[in-house]
Amino acid sequence: MGDPDGSPFGVSAERDESLAIATSGFLTMKPDVIINVRFLTPAEGGRNTAVEGQFYACPLFVDSEGLDCRLLLEGRRLELGSTYEVPVKFLYRELALPKLAVGKDVLLWEGRNVAKGRVVKIVDE
Repeated sequence: MGDPDGSPFGVSAERDESLAIATSGFLTMKPDVIINVRFLTPAEGGRNTAVEGQFYACPLFVDSEGLDCRLLLEGRRLELGSTYEVPVKFLYRELALPKLAVGKDVLLWEGRNVAKGRVVKIVDE
């Protein structure tokens, strides 16, 4: 498994500096933006369970356009109804960043809107 240079997941540090292998052996990603996000409660039409794990994959909608992203949770648990500052990595950074700015409202989607957020920082490369 991996590349001839020994990189797991077929990702070489020379080819994509936005991805790195942590000392634990897990693939880590450098964020593109930081958002404040609040996951809706079931009563608000949101998820039934908290979000947890290393990352959470979903479309992030800005101005009615969906952008594939990963919220970088790094083992945190995001409870429904609470607000968190979360780093976000986009599958296609070059398509996402021109649409985003500090203060821009975003939605996270799972077949329906499950969270509301706002961009608080654009991360330099």
